[in-house]
Amino acid sequence: GSSDLVAKGRIDNMVTYYFNRDVLKGSFLVKSNLLHLNELMGSDESATPDEPATDSASLEVIEIPNNIDFTLMADFKKVLYDNMEISNMQGSLVLKEQTLGFRDVNMGVLGGSIQMSGTYDTKKPGKPLFDFNIGMQQFSVQETFKSFVTMQKVAPIGQYTSGTFSTGFGINGALLSDMTPDLNSMSGGGLMKIPNATISGFKPLEKLAEVTKMQQLRKMEIKNVDLSFEFEDGRVFIQPFDVVYQDMKLTIFGSNGFDQTIDYTINMEVPRAKLGAANTLMQSLTKQASAKGLNLELSPNINIKVKMTGTVSDPKVMADLGDMSAGAANNIKQQALDELNKKKKELEDKAKAEAERLKQELDAKKRETEQKAREELAKKKQQAQAEADRLLAQAE
Repeated sequence: GSSDLVAKGRIDNMVTYYFNRDVLKGSFLVKSNLLHLNELMGSDESATPDEPATDSASLEVIEIPNNIDFTLMADFKKVLYDNMEISNMQGSLVLKEQTLGFRDVNMGVLGGSIQMSGTYDTKKPGKPLFDFNIGMQQFSVQETFKSFVTMQKVAPIGQYTSGTFSTGFGINGALLSDMTPDLNSMSGGGLMKIPNATISGFKPLEKLAEVTKMQQLRKMEIKNVDLSFEFEDGRVFIQPFDVVYQDMKLTIFGSNGFDQTIDYTINMEVPRAKLGAANTLMQSLTKQASAKGLNLELSPNINIKVKMTGTVSDPKVMADLGDMSAGAANNIKQQALDELNKKKKELEDKAKAEAERLKQELDAKKRETEQKAREELAKKKQQAQAEADRLLAQAE
């Protein structure tokens, strides 16, 4: 077909391999300017890079022979596989014991770059296993979502997100007969960095905007987000991460299932000015407190706890709005207690100052009395001495 291959290396045990008595061994450096895997796998030869004929539904399990021990050092300028165009694919491929090992594989795809190592294991007929460590840099969220079926299951929010991301993760599991992952078998996890992205048209966010009466949440712009995730039991678990948007801070954590179910908690710290009617309620509470003689100020930010369940297409969102008024009342109560403690401390300080003043006055009077007593005693001693001297002189 349209593929070209240039290879050099060596093959050992050819005769014994031919008679099924030994393993065929080899070591090759393989180069190609174009490797059209769709053609080589028996797809429509008329397919073009822009319109690949192969899709995941037509794929079958590729079994690795158990009597081949090959190491292939690959340098492919362009690879066409399924609906993807891969550029500058380099690395080592090791075929041994029905397993294909990837070592230090690098490639460019979908405008980003991938580093990969791991294994594809076909020891179990019809149900191959995979175990990979993957690094991805500067990938388009939209392009990744469109190109990978797994992405559509793992991160359905990608359909409504524009922007780029980078990630590093480990993942293992089984493949089905059509070479797609058995999602329920997947486990692993990693980190993701999103320098900037815009989420628009995502129903859970639209529902959140409706419940909280904050329409700006329908379209959210996020920047410099770092999050960690894990795959387990058919779900993706997201550890708590922070998003700052329009002076609001959202701490998000929870999970979504490969069946499109969601279970997330969002702790929101929102400026009171953005709360509309709820802000009016809290201002009323403040006025009531002022009527009682308390000069109080509410916190500029209010905490809201949001629970998001249901599915991506039919989300259920509950915002704990009751805590908003309760929080305001608790805030007033706390400020009233602070005011009381302040008054109490002022009285205590005043009483201590008065007690100290009285003590100092008493000490001063005591010192004055003692001084007068000493002076009087000295005077009397002087008078007595003078009288004694007079009597002695008279006697003499």
